[in-house]
Amino acid sequence: MMTGKDREILYDMITHNAAKVMQIDNYSPAKGNSGNLVVLNAEDLREAFCYHSAPRYIVRNGDVLEIA
Repeated sequence: MMTGKDREILYDMITHNAAKVMQIDNYSPAKGNSGNLVVLNAEDLREAFCYHSAPRYIVRNGDVLEIA
């Protein structure tokens, strides 16, 4: 069973660390960055990893995309 710390490490592996490996500059949410993100339909990391539900929102280049 994963602890809260384990979930945080896994989340970093698939977000921040993946961006570093792919050499994506300006990854963090900040003014001037590309504005790409996925808002998950979960209350916390445990729920996100357990249920894999469809995202609540997807934002690409600052625009909210429709979710089918």
